[in-house]
Amino acid sequence: MASLFRTIRFDGETLRDLGVNDDGTLWNPNGYSADRVRAAVADAEETLRERRKVSAAKGAVTNKRRRDKRIHDIAKKIIGGANLSSTSCVCCGRALTDPETIERGIGPECWSHVLEAIEESRR
Repeated sequence: MASLFRTIRFDGETLRDLGVNDDGTLWNPNGYSADRVRAAVADAEETLRERRKVSAAKGAVTNKRRRDKRIHDIAKKIIGGANLSSTSCVCCGRALTDPETIERGIGPECWSHVLEAIEESRR
């Protein structure tokens, strides 16, 4: 995949319209030196990788927090006597096929987490 950038801040200078094409040739309409373009693009790609890594880590934390809250809310409903029967898991949305899981509305993987939340709530 080509790495093309409209602007790159590199060594205190803003470079415009540069990149490396899929075949390794440079996209360099402004005539920057080839070494400078390659170094700037490599630096920009590394910065993007780091930003994506940080974003992915934040996303994982957010997803876990949301999942834990959803499981906690479902555990509270079960403690309250709610009937959750469904053909798809109320926690993760996967299809349920086993009659027991359909009756409780929660798949086997999610059920263990819900049981833990119920035990925690009772303590």
